[in-house]
Amino acid sequence: MNSSSDISGLPLVLTVQEVAELLRCNAKTVYAAIEERQLPARKVGRRIVVYRDALLAWLSCKDCVSAQRRG
Repeated sequence: MNSSSDISGLPLVLTVQEVAELLRCNAKTVYAAIEERQLPARKVGRRIVVYRDALLAWLSCKDCVSAQRRG
């Protein structure tokens, strides 16, 4: 991955490891967020992938943090 601030170079589909690198966390954290349905992902064959646009929409959600804290 290049710089985490350069989203123009991101592929359309990201692996869990790539998402972890972007979010600066480990893959277990990403898998947990996917399992809890906090992070949108798809299973393609035996792999779990995250669509770039879904990740960016999830990251830009302004109400997500406050809604999680209330829930």
